[in-house]
Amino acid sequence: MEAFSLPKSMLERLREAGRSQDITPFSFLLANFYLMLYQRTGQKEITVAVPSANRTRSAYKDGIGLFARNLPIRMQVVDHLPFGDYAREVHKTLREGMVHQDIAMHEVLKHMKIRDGRVFYALYQVCFIYQNAMLMQIEQSGTVFKLELMWDLSGMARSNMVWQLYETPEGLEGYVEYAARLFEQDTVVWFVENYQHLLEETIQDPQRVISEVVKNV
Repeated sequence: MEAFSLPKSMLERLREAGRSQDITPFSFLLANFYLMLYQRTGQKEITVAVPSANRTRSAYKDGIGLFARNLPIRMQVVDHLPFGDYAREVHKTLREGMVHQDIAMHEVLKHMKIRDGRVFYALYQVCFIYQNAMLMQIEQSGTVFKLELMWDLSGMARSNMVWQLYETPEGLEGYVEYAARLFEQDTVVWFVENYQHLLEETIQDPQRVISEVVKNV
């Protein structure tokens, strides 16, 4: 597992850039992740799995336990688009996918008359996870107790690489879990550095054309 962090100043700039494009920080980060994969693989059509809470019904919202499932989101990188336009497309596709998050993938495969369960794991090879930090603070007898409530999703996905990003009071913390049989640590460090450089470029100017952004990183 490879850890990295982004400072609070960059998180604030990220939020501002997201607001300027009318998208969430999650969508902004995910759009950059697609660019990083495109840059490293040369493939324009990429599927990334994102976890959904699967609590669309009020009866489940207060339930104890983890109901998350991976939702494959397929996007095509278009070189001539400004990054902001592409990020809005990612945001739109992500929202449309979440509308159907309660449909189990095995039901989709069944409807398609696909019986080989291995097809499900062939739909994607990477996962991207983003969480808002949830902080519980209690004061008792002059002592302040703080508890961060986070999903620990390490190892949850049967995929070759899992990226986790979550907000903290200090900024963004990131973890990359990867299959050691496929990736060397130096390669993953290279991926992380590229991702951070892409973020710097797109946060600074969300309207830069994707081909220029990728070329300069």
